[in-house]
Amino acid sequence: MTTLTLPGPSETSEMLGMLFGAPAEVSVVDLDSAAQWLGLCMFTTPEDEPVVVVGADISVIAITGAALADYPLKDAEEAIVTGWVKNDLWDNFAEVGNVLTTLLVGERFPRVLLRWAKQVSAGQWKQLFGAGLPTTTMRIDVQGYHSGLMTFIALADVPRGSLPRVLDEVAAAESTREPDDGWRPYSFRQPASVNRDVLRALRAQSDDLARSMAGACNGLLNSPIRQQVLQFRHASWDDYAAGIATPSLFISFKLEPLEGRFLLSCPVKLSMVLIDLMLGGTGAPLSESRLPSALDLGLLERLFARTISEVPSLFTSFVAASVSDVRVDLEPKHFQGAASRGTFLVLWLSVEVAGIEYQSTLGIPMLAVHPFTDAILGRDEHGATQEPHPGLHQRLLDIPVEVRVGFRPLSVPATQLADLCTGDVIALDWTSDEPLRMASGAVELAAVQPVTQGDRLLVEVTEETIDQRGRLLGQLSSSVQANPDRERELVVTE
Repeated sequence: MTTLTLPGPSETSEMLGMLFGAPAEVSVVDLDSAAQWLGLCMFTTPEDEPVVVVGADISVIAITGAALADYPLKDAEEAIVTGWVKNDLWDNFAEVGNVLTTLLVGERFPRVLLRWAKQVSAGQWKQLFGAGLPTTTMRIDVQGYHSGLMTFIALADVPRGSLPRVLDEVAAAESTREPDDGWRPYSFRQPASVNRDVLRALRAQSDDLARSMAGACNGLLNSPIRQQVLQFRHASWDDYAAGIATPSLFISFKLEPLEGRFLLSCPVKLSMVLIDLMLGGTGAPLSESRLPSALDLGLLERLFARTISEVPSLFTSFVAASVSDVRVDLEPKHFQGAASRGTFLVLWLSVEVAGIEYQSTLGIPMLAVHPFTDAILGRDEHGATQEPHPGLHQRLLDIPVEVRVGFRPLSVPATQLADLCTGDVIALDWTSDEPLRMASGAVELAAVQPVTQGDRLLVEVTEETIDQRGRLLGQLSSSVQANPDRERELVVTE
C-alpha cells in the first residue's frame, strides 16, 4: 500500500485558479496554531474510510467563499474583521472544499468524498494540531482578495482507533450556524445574481480578449502595450461608474445584433500617452495634464477602432457580431441612458505602456449575454444539461493538459531510498512485454511503447489504446457546467 502524499502548492494553485478564474498564489508555510482557525472539512472514501481532514482559518474561508461567487472584496473583509462568516460565504467555502476532492484522488483512492464541513472552536483545533499527524500548511492568496491559511492533515495511514477524538466530536456536533431558510437579504444597489459558472466560463475567455485587444493596437504604437484582467465582476451601473478613473475617455459601441451598449473607458492620462506613442514619442506622461483636442480624438478613434474590433470574438461561438454605432466622448452622456436599464459584466484591466501601469475598464451589458446563458452552461430550453456548445467544446479541446507516461506506482521502504547508491537495481511491478500507460490526471488515455528518433526518446501509441478521451473532455467541461441543485433564487426582503 502506498503512503498518502498530501497535495502540493502547484496543483493546489492550478485547481484554485481554474475554479476562481483568477490567479491563486499558493506557498507552503509553517503551521501557525495561533491563527484564527475556524473551518474543518473531512474527506473520506465512499466506504467512510478517513483520507484527509482540511482546516481553514477565517481568512481563507472568507476569500475563497467570496472569490467563488465573485463577491466584492469588502464582503470577505467584513467576515475577517467581525470574525463571523455569513451563511452564503460558508456555503461557498464548503463548495470549494467539495472541489478539493480532485486533489486527493489517485491510484490508492480512486474516489474521495467531502463527508462534512463544519465550524470548530479554538480548543478543538488545539487538540487536532497536537495529535502529531502529517500536515502540509499553505498560504493561499487569490488575486483581488487577501491571503489565508489552509492545512491538509493526513489520516489515511493512521489506525482507525488512533484518530483524534476531536474529529468524532466535531462530526457529532450540531451546526452552530443559523438555520438557513433559503431567504437572502437584498440590497437594491446590488444587481441580481449571475450564475457563477457563466462568470467562470466568460472569465476564461476574457483573458484572451484582453491580450488580443492590446495586440491589435501594437501596430500603431511606438512601444508595445500589454494588458491583463485584474478583476471580472457583475456590477450595477452605479458601482461600475464609481470604479472608473476621473477624468476618462469613453468609447461606447454596439455589437449587432446583440442588445445593449458596450463601454470602454480609458483614463485621459493613458489616452495622451497613446497619442504620444502614435506620433513617435517615448510615451512619457505630460508634465501638465490636459484634455484631448479634436485632433487628438481623431487619432484615438483610429486606435480604439482596432481595440474594440476584437470584442466580437467573445461571442463568436454563439453569433456573428459586428461593431456599430461607435461614439467617443469625454462624458458618458451617450451611454448613461442605456446603462441605467441594465447591469454589466465589468473587466477591470491593467494596461502597461512604456513601463507605466494604468487601469481601464470594459463593460459588457448583460442584455448581450443573457440570450446565450444556457448555451454557455450547456443547457437546453428546459434547463437540462446538454453537451457543451460546439464552440465551447472546441475551446475545451484547445486547453493544454499535463500528460504523463510511466509505470504504475511502486512502494519502497524509506530506509531503502535513503541508502540508494549508483548501480543499485530496483525491481518494478511490471513485465517487459507490458506497455506503458499514458494518462492525464486520473484518466488513462492510451497504452504506449518507447521508441527513439535520433537522440530523442518518444512513445508510440499501440493498438491497445484506452479510449477515455470523452471522460477527459467531461472533466474539462465540468468547470463550466452548472449545478442546478445548488442554485438559489435571490428574494427581496427589504
